Amino acid sequence: MRILKSIQFWVGLLLVGGAFVGVLLFAQLTTPPTYEVAIAVQDIPAYTSLQDAYTNGYIALDKQSFSPSLLQVVLTPETLQAMLADGVFVETVRAGDVLNRGRIATGENAQKVRRLALALTDPQLVIKSIPVDAETTPYIAVGDLVDLYTTLGTVRATELATSTVPPLPAGVTPPPPTPEPLPDYEALTQPVTVTLQLPVTKRVVAGAIVVRVNHEQIANPQYGAVTADGQPQPAPFIAGPVVGVDVLVPETTAESLDWAVFNGKMSLAVRPAIWRATVEAGQALPETPGFAWEDFNAVFWGGRRQTVDSRQGETETR
Repeated sequence: MRILKSIQFWVGLLLVGGAFVGVLLFAQLTTPPTYEVAIAVQDIPAYTSLQDAYTNGYIALDKQSFSPSLLQVVLTPETLQAMLADGVFVETVRAGDVLNRGRIATGENAQKVRRLALALTDPQLVIKSIPVDAETTPYIAVGDLVDLYTTLGTVRATELATSTVPPLPAGVTPPPPTPEPLPDYEALTQPVTVTLQLPVTKRVVAGAIVVRVNHEQIANPQYGAVTADGQPQPAPFIAGPVVGVDVLVPETTAESLDWAVFNGKMSLAVRPAIWRATVEAGQALPETPGFAWEDFNAVFWGGRRQTVDSRQGETETR
């Protein structure tokens, strides 16, 4: 009987030891490998160069466990050294955050961000947030030059109208001209009221610099899901369509831009980079006349007359 109990004791001990070893092996197999990555040891403001942050001790190296797929996203010691030459932070990084490549601009984009950092020190400039429609907004990035437009009113007309003078019938000659009366100087000096029928579109700001692109925050359906293989917890929100941009504009245009935002529908156009030197020199860009309902009516009928005349000419030549 004692021999049986002794055997049961040793068998149970072996089972417990085997289970313990199995748990350790399973933990080693499922735990992601450890990598050395760069982290922020204190808050790093946007537009700070990577070299300055590194020199001032804002960045340190730390060992963390994560999936190998994330190596393309985070900064390792090798990628950190490679980006020190011209890297610039495009947004504020909080203390404790692992440095993400998406938060650092390099190359041509880094030059744009540096210009923004210098512009933000100008007391004559302000940042305004402009709502835009994602479906009508071209691709934009931080540092782009954009023109801002507003459209006021909606089309209330139900028809397009024009007036033409028909040609005289064959054999009919115009009467002799009547003598012109003397000008009525009193009538000529009266004020004249000019009105435009809505809708009307007008450019309110030319050459604004984009400092941030705002996206709709969409709830992540994967947030809260159980992860495996050491994958990080999904973010609660994901970036959706563009809903607005933050732009750098002169303080003198802030009020007119504010009025345009709250009374009209905003849109933007991206300017070619060749205009950057003009904008940075503080030179005014060419003015625009705006586009009203009368302008569309004139363009429509003008183009229609040209098309009709062209068709008639082709018919006569045949």
